Amino acid sequence: MSNPTNPQIIEAINDLKEAKKYLESIQDDFGDDPELLAFYLPSAQEIVRQYQTRLKNVLAQETGLELNLEQIVKEPEIWIRLQGEKFTRGAGPIDAVGAFLHKLNLASHKVIKLLQGESTRFAPSFFNLVATAEGSLKLGLSRPDVVQENKNDQLELGLEDPDPWEKLKLINEQSEKAIKSLQLLIKALDSDNEESMNELQKELQNQNDILKLLHYAKDLTPSIRSSIERISFEGATVPQKQKAVSVDKQTRKLLSERAKVLKKDMLYVEGRALIRQQDMDTHVLTARPLLLEDNKQYSEVKCVFSPHTIVLDNYLDKFVSLSGFLVFGANNQPLRLEIDELSIEEEHEEE
Repeated sequence: MSNPTNPQIIEAINDLKEAKKYLESIQDDFGDDPELLAFYLPSAQEIVRQYQTRLKNVLAQETGLELNLEQIVKEPEIWIRLQGEKFTRGAGPIDAVGAFLHKLNLASHKVIKLLQGESTRFAPSFFNLVATAEGSLKLGLSRPDVVQENKNDQLELGLEDPDPWEKLKLINEQSEKAIKSLQLLIKALDSDNEESMNELQKELQNQNDILKLLHYAKDLTPSIRSSIERISFEGATVPQKQKAVSVDKQTRKLLSERAKVLKKDMLYVEGRALIRQQDMDTHVLTARPLLLEDNKQYSEVKCVFSPHTIVLDNYLDKFVSLSGFLVFGANNQPLRLEIDELSIEEEHEEE
C-alpha cells in the first residue's frame, strides 16, 4: 500500500477541508436570507463536490480505497417525522426528541451486534442529525463523514497511525452496517406487512434473532405516555417500495403479537433483577423479583446461563441488568429465563 502521507493525498484533504469551511460560512452568513443563500450556495456546493471527487480519485489511485465523501451536500439518507399535539411548525419538546434519537442510536448498535455476533468496534454514534424541516418535526439523518476535523485541525484518524487507511476501510464498513441495521429495524417496524416479514425471515433465518430484532424495534415506537403520536421513516434508505413506513402507539402491541405468533412460548426481554440464589454448578440464578422494561414483574424466575457466554461472578444479593429469552409454560407463567447478557448494576438500596 502507498504511503498514507503521500503529498497528493494530504493536499487533497486540506483543500477539501477549506472548501467545506467555505460552504459552512456561506450557510452561516446567509442562513437568514433565503435569496442570497440561493445565489451563493450552489457555487460553494460545487466547489466541495469537485474537491471530493479529486480526493476520491487520488485515494483510489494511490491506495485502491473507494470512499463515499459526498454526504454533506446531498439529501439526508433518511427523514424521520415526529407527530403529536406538541409537534408543530418544525418544533417540539427537546426531551422527547432527544430520547427518541438516543433509542434509535442504541437500537442500531444492538442490531449491528446481532448481525456480526460481537461488540461493535466504533461505538459513539452511527448517524448525525444533519437537517430539520417544517411539518410537525422532521429530522434528517446521515452517516458521519469519513474525513473529519479534530481540535488540532488534523485528520481525526491520525496520520501517525500505523495504517490509517485500513482504519478508514473499517469505519466505512461499520457505516454500511449502520445503514443495514436501520433498514432491518424499519422492516421490523413494518412487520405487520407480510412482505416485510418474509424479507426479515430470509435475512435472519434464526427465529431467535428475529425475536430480538422485533424487541429492539418495539422500543422505537411511541409508548402510551409519550408526547409522540406517530413516527414516519421516509427516504431512499427506507427499504420498502413505498419509501415510507409509519408507526403509532398501536404498533408496539402489534409487534408483541407478531413475536407471539413467531414463537408462542418464548419472548425476548430486557430488564433487571435481584439475584437471591446462585448455583454455579448447574448454571442457575434465581431472580426475586424479575422486573421487565415494560413494567411487567414476576416474583420469582429461574435464570439459566452458559458459562461460555456469561462471565462467572458473584451475583448473589446483587441487582443485575439482563436480557434473554423468557420461556413460558402452558399456564402462561415463566418457566425460565435463558440469559443472553448479564451485568451487575451499581449498588441500589432495596425497596
